[in-house]
Amino acid sequence: MKRQFAIITAAVFSAMIVNTAMAGDVPASSKGPSYIKAPSATIWNWSGFYAGGHFGYGWGQADGSIGSSTTFGPFAYDTDTTGWLYGGQIGAQRQLGSLVLGVNLDLSKSDIGGSSAVSGLPVGFPAVTASNTLHWLGTAEAKVGYLFAGYDHLLPFVTAGAACGRSDLSISTTGFGATSNKVDKCGWVAGLGLEYMLMQNVVVGVKYQ
Repeated sequence: MKRQFAIITAAVFSAMIVNTAMAGDVPASSKGPSYIKAPSATIWNWSGFYAGGHFGYGWGQADGSIGSSTTFGPFAYDTDTTGWLYGGQIGAQRQLGSLVLGVNLDLSKSDIGGSSAVSGLPVGFPAVTASNTLHWLGTAEAKVGYLFAGYDHLLPFVTAGAACGRSDLSISTTGFGATSNKVDKCGWVAGLGLEYMLMQNVVVGVKYQ
């Protein structure tokens, strides 16, 4: 069985253990002439560890076959899948000037699934339906972001890494019931996104992968 899918997720809350500095927060000297202090400007710092939660929507395709070419079959199925997912993530990143490098781990509970008829069956054979549902998805990714001058509270980024998931494949035959198997699969994943530092140590964002 082969699965291909895309996911859009939004980080509901991501608390970062970082510090921000305020331009102009230098103690005034007790001697010499006094000046009016300029309004403070926040200098955002994207370095640190973080943890948070996310939710999203996914869609894709699962295809495969049943039966054996030496005895009976194979007969193919091609299933469009859609559904929701939610979960949590942890990670760490380091800001190097305008460049932000990091790693991210996440785990999601999912109901992304669908069903379709198995094709190519002999004439008169009972209808067979293949149903596939992704229950769990975990990813481990490297992250590269870039801060543009004057917009250092916004972080556009790209990610790439590995993904593993557990799905349930059910084959039902009219008049004969259904059989079900757990299927574990791993592969690669890549994505892009945008994060916004809402306030000190709090980040929200959106990601497509």
